[in-house]
Amino acid sequence: MDAKTEDFVQRNLRWNFSVNLIDITFITLAFSLISRETIMPLLISNLTDSKIAIGLEPAIHSICFYLPQLFAANHTERLKHKLPFVMLVGGVVERLPYFFLALAIGLLALTSPNLTLLIVYAVIALTAFGAGVATPAWYTMIGKVIPVNRRGIFSGIGHGLGALMGIFGAVLVGIALDEFAYPQNFAALFLAAAVFMGISWGGLALNREPASPSVKEQISQWQYFRQLPAVLGGNANFRRFLFAYSISRLGLMGASFFIVFGNERFALIGAEVGLLTAVLLG
Repeated sequence: MDAKTEDFVQRNLRWNFSVNLIDITFITLAFSLISRETIMPLLISNLTDSKIAIGLEPAIHSICFYLPQLFAANHTERLKHKLPFVMLVGGVVERLPYFFLALAIGLLALTSPNLTLLIVYAVIALTAFGAGVATPAWYTMIGKVIPVNRRGIFSGIGHGLGALMGIFGAVLVGIALDEFAYPQNFAALFLAAAVFMGISWGGLALNREPASPSVKEQISQWQYFRQLPAVLGGNANFRRFLFAYSISRLGLMGASFFIVFGNERFALIGAEVGLLTAVLLG
């Protein structure tokens, strides 16, 4: 980073620190309302009796989130400004579909449960794809606007506030599930999540990002893939991280079934679903 860019980052540090906290806290609140470990499986179990259908939810999300990153990284590494790309993909593809899902649940869940289930899967796939495509550019942007010596405190405060907001979201989950009849309870949760995602996107849009002094030269996607074995071969810590992360993801394969089993066995009320959401979030 050259002196001019360093000066720009320092002058805008407090601003960027604050607006990115808005982004993180409100996106965490939004996802606590539609938790993939509790609310999504519970919604799917109301639309179908198939346990395979419940298990498809995390599988669809994982494939659509992780695989696109391999293709998006090659493109985003060549962008001098990452923010416009993150705003476009993170807004239109990652966040906006939840608003339409809320409408679909409210209007179709009772009369056309199979169609609603297909829409749920489509939104899971589309939003996960958007998040996956935007993630490499978002991390690079954060690395540009938050200096190394501030990233630890930024991460700590961001995740701390996010957890607190998530607990608040879990309370809202309990209220919505208890006070509204199905399917309006789920529609309300997804609509509220879409609103909070909009606030999150507003915080994201307020970033002041400097232009990258240099970017990687353009190469074909095939050339990019050919470089990946060298990256893995030359970094033992990275290989260990990928192995550990893969094992941790395997451990979460059954998470979607916890809430469904609990609901079938104990007839959980909304407050108990909210409590489990808060526990899993923490």
